[in-house]
Amino acid sequence: MSKQNRVTQMFYIILIPVILVVVFLNSGLPQIWLTAASCGGERFSAVRYDYYYYSCYNEFIDENSEQLSELGYDENVEDKDQNYDADTTWEEYFRQEAEARISYAVYYNTLAEAAGYSFSEEELSPVETKLLELQADYTAKGISAKNYYKAYYGPGMTASRYQKELTYEVKAAAYADYLKEHTDVGSEEIASYVSEHGMADYKSVNLRLITMSAVPDRFQGEVGEAQLDALTERLSRLSALLEAKPDSAEGLARTYSDGANAQAGGLLTDQTKSSVPEQISDWCFDSTRGVGDTEALVDRENGVAYWVCFLGWGESGAAMEATQAIQAEKAAARESADLSSYPVLRKAIGMTVTG
Repeated sequence: MSKQNRVTQMFYIILIPVILVVVFLNSGLPQIWLTAASCGGERFSAVRYDYYYYSCYNEFIDENSEQLSELGYDENVEDKDQNYDADTTWEEYFRQEAEARISYAVYYNTLAEAAGYSFSEEELSPVETKLLELQADYTAKGISAKNYYKAYYGPGMTASRYQKELTYEVKAAAYADYLKEHTDVGSEEIASYVSEHGMADYKSVNLRLITMSAVPDRFQGEVGEAQLDALTERLSRLSALLEAKPDSAEGLARTYSDGANAQAGGLLTDQTKSSVPEQISDWCFDSTRGVGDTEALVDRENGVAYWVCFLGWGESGAAMEATQAIQAEKAAARESADLSSYPVLRKAIGMTVTG
C-alpha cells in the first residue's frame, strides 16, 4: 500500500467515527435514552427535561422580544457563555426556572394520582389550545411539525412527546386549582379578611359568556385589521342568531366559544369583579342590570370578542373574593412547604445533551 493510500485510509478511519458521533448526537436518541434528572421518583429523560427548559426559554423570548438587550440577553451568544447575574449564566437561569416547573408538575401529579383524581375535558382543554397555537405558528413560518418541534424544543422532541409532557403539566395546574378551590375557609376568617382589607360588599353575578379570539393571518401569524374586522363580522352574525333564537345560547356557546367555560354552555356562576373580564366588568356590575340583558363587543386591542347575557345576581361578592384570596394564601403556604420535598436531582451525563 502506497503512502498516499495509507494517509487516505487513516483519514477515513478518523473521519467516519466522527461523522457517526455527530449524526448520533443530532438524531435525538441520546435525549430519549439518557436520564437528565429525577424528581420525586419520576425519571426525566433529556427530551422531557428539554420540554421544560425550552418552554421557559421560548416564553421568555416571546414576552421580552422588544427588550432583550435591556435585560442583558443576547440571542447570538450561547446561554452558557453569557451571565444572567454575577453568579449565574443564562443557561443556569433557564434550568432553575425549568426545574421549578418540574417540581410543581411532579408534586401535583403525585397528589392527583394518590387521590385517584379524574380530570375533566374542560380541565384538559388547555392542551388542545396550546397545540393549535403551535400549529398556527409553524404553519405561518412554513415549517413542518417535525422540524418545528426539533428546532424549538430540542433534537429529541416530537409532536407526540410534546403533547404528553404538556398534558402532564396541564394536569398539575388543574389539580392545583382543584385543591385551592376546595380549601376550607371559615366564616370568621372571611369576615376578618373583609374587615381588614376594607372591602365594600356587592353582589356577584351569574352570566352566560361567549368569547371568540381573532384568527391570526395564516402566512404572517399575526392579527391585523383584516383579522379584527373578520372577528367583528363573526360576532355580528352570532348576535343575530342569538337575537333570533335566544334559547340557542347554550348550544352556540359550546360551538363557537373558545373560553374555558365553553363546554358548560358558557355558563358562569357567582362571578366577582376580579373574575369577570375587565372589558365587560362595568356592564355586568351595573346596578341597573336586569335578567336577560345582553351585550356584544369587540376588544380590538387584544383581539377578543365577547357576547354576554346577564342571568341574575348571586351571593356576596366581597365574601367570595375574600374566600378566594384566603384559599390562595393557604394553598401557597402548603405548596411552599411541600415542594421542598420534591427537589430536582440532575444526572451529569444526561445533562450534557439538554438545553
